[in-house]
Amino acid sequence: MNLLLKLVSYMKFKEAGVLMYTIKPHGFFYSFYRVSQKKGQADIEILIREKADVELSLLIPFLSVDIPLLLSIQGEGLVQRIYPGKTDELAKHIPNIEIKDYVVQQYELTDDRTFIALLRKERMESILNDLYNLKIAVTNVFLGFYGFIEIPDLFSNDKGNLIVGAHYLEIDNKRVVSVGKSILPDSECQGEELVLKNNETVAIATAIVFFIRPLSQEDSMFSLLQNNYKELAAAKLYKIVLKYLLPAMLGLLLINILLFDHLRNELQAEEITRTDKKNLTTQVERLKKEIGTEKEFGEKANLGKSHAFAFYADRIAALNVAGIRFEELAVDPVKTKIRSEELIGIDRGLIVLKGTVKHAEDFSNLLVLLKNVSWIRKIEKQVYTFDNDTGTAKFVVVISYSDPG
Repeated sequence: MNLLLKLVSYMKFKEAGVLMYTIKPHGFFYSFYRVSQKKGQADIEILIREKADVELSLLIPFLSVDIPLLLSIQGEGLVQRIYPGKTDELAKHIPNIEIKDYVVQQYELTDDRTFIALLRKERMESILNDLYNLKIAVTNVFLGFYGFIEIPDLFSNDKGNLIVGAHYLEIDNKRVVSVGKSILPDSECQGEELVLKNNETVAIATAIVFFIRPLSQEDSMFSLLQNNYKELAAAKLYKIVLKYLLPAMLGLLLINILLFDHLRNELQAEEITRTDKKNLTTQVERLKKEIGTEKEFGEKANLGKSHAFAFYADRIAALNVAGIRFEELAVDPVKTKIRSEELIGIDRGLIVLKGTVKHAEDFSNLLVLLKNVSWIRKIEKQVYTFDNDTGTAKFVVVISYSDPG
């Protein structure tokens, strides 16, 4: 069995459109009703009543692909009767009809009585083609009293005749007794809020029957209508998806987005923490390096733990001029060599500062900073020698200082 047809067999329909065809000698008239179940009651809405066949397109705005459309055919050309026997004994009881030329619908009333309704296939195909050309898909077809005959207890009287077009249905004790030709006009059925003609009552009853049992593979109309039934099933499933599954999927998607956003924020916070730790580690390493440089500077100056050296070395190193590398510091030297071989005697109160630099402007910046130091009286001498091989310059600066007190 096709999956869509299997799925639709589990679906419950609470709304249906009913299209009633009344065949006349020179054409047909149609009416359209919407029937829905509300709290165990059938709610009936008359949308189109007794329009000619040329106005069939008026039906289109009232249709929906996910609502079944039931076709109730009444009037001329129908054969309806009750014969003694079961549904598989039709040919024996109606020998003058070529069954293969008719659409047949049967319903067993009792073990020995069966209701039958027939319509020529060519007439049925003509009706369905007219609808198909307007892209109107019929879900099920009910001929004459077929459908209504399953639920005669809906008829308000325990006993009486229900006349529809050229046929009558005799009911006794809410049971169908006989079906036959009638020459009397249709009567009306009075409801609580609505007055319906008998043919309308029979047509609308098909919706109640459909709500109870949709079209099955055993139905004689199945082969003609199964594609329409598949389209109905697909449309119904699509509506269910839109109503229930799609909101659920959107809900899951929203949860995923919120969760993703939360995790992303946490990862960003962790990344910021890692970056801060890395920056802090870099600063610590830089400070250690600066302390090491000062220590190395003092050791090269051979002043050990001299308080004076520590003071001046600390202050000069703090100048932190870009591009300058200090290599030697001498505080109060006795003698030193500056550029030439001449021995220079230096009085107390002098500092000799040696180092290297790559750019002359960096050396100039150093001199400016030194001149602005409060405890430096003046720069006594400065030597700057550039080495082309190494691309760096060596410098010597002699500073006259005052006691910082």
